[in-house]
This record gives sequence, C-alpha cells and structure tokens, in this order.
Amino acid sequence: MPNTKEKFTIKDKELAEWFSIKLQRLDEIIDFFDADPNDKWDLVEKKDYIFINKTMKSRNFSSQGALKIAAYLDQNETRGIIYKIKDFITQHDARIRKSLARKIITEELSDDGKIIIYHNVAMINKQSVRRILETNGAKMNATFREIQKSHQPLELGKDSGLEVRN
Repeated sequence: MPNTKEKFTIKDKELAEWFSIKLQRLDEIIDFFDADPNDKWDLVEKKDYIFINKTMKSRNFSSQGALKIAAYLDQNETRGIIYKIKDFITQHDARIRKSLARKIITEELSDDGKIIIYHNVAMINKQSVRRILETNGAKMNATFREIQKSHQPLELGKDSGLEVRN
C-alpha cells in the first residue's frame, strides 16, 4: 500500500479547479457526502481524503476520493449551456476522469509482481482487480458466471480493449 504522501496528492483547491467549481461548493459536496450514512455517497477520511488543516477544512484527496466527487458531479450537478459547450469542445471532464482512473490503476499495479505474463497475456491478481473496481469477491464471481453463461469467450483486443504487444 502506498504511503500517505503518495496516496493523497490532490489538493482541495486543485480539485475544485479541475471540476470548475468554487472551493466553497466542494466543501458543500463533502458535507453532503457526510450527512447521510445510509446513502450511496460516502467519502472516508484516511481513504478518500486527509485533513491538512482541520480547522480551515483544508484537505488532500486520493484519486479514489476525487473520482467519487466526479461521479457525484456527473449525476447531480446541472451545468449551464456555456459549460456544456466548452466541455464538448475541450473534453475536459472526460480527461479528468480518465486521468484519475489511470492514477488509481497505476497506484495499485506499481508494486513488482502485480502483473504476471502468462502465454503472452498480461494478467493481474483478483485482489488487485477488486481494489481497482472497489467491489467484493461475490460480485466479481457473479459477473464472471454471467460472462460464462453467455457461451461467448472473450476475445483479446475486442472485448477487453487490451492488446498484447511483444
């Protein structure tokens, strides 16, 4: 597991700027996440963010925490037409989400031995996949059973989007 300095590298001001919102709005979103423990929106201290200065509500976020906030904004924020046109042209939001996802995967797979080559195919262990997808073994096994029921084997480069290069 990465140390704290490596994991919480996204400053709150930086995150607000990425999402084109004010820092105050970011604080409101975080307060909303913390308000109802029974809803699907949860940010966990020391997993998704850490306080740099608790009295000033200054935080640094992990990639996972930033991605959760991005998902919330996608689902709940209505953006004006100017923002939508600008994003359509620049693809800013998509680039941010891809960058955060790439960072999560890189953090998980950066240790030696996490990627194994078997018959020219790169493989990662089930625990790493679970951590990247933030799911549990039961849900993953159910998904694999559904894929197996389809009687259509997955094809490398077609179904996974991955290619093997020598």
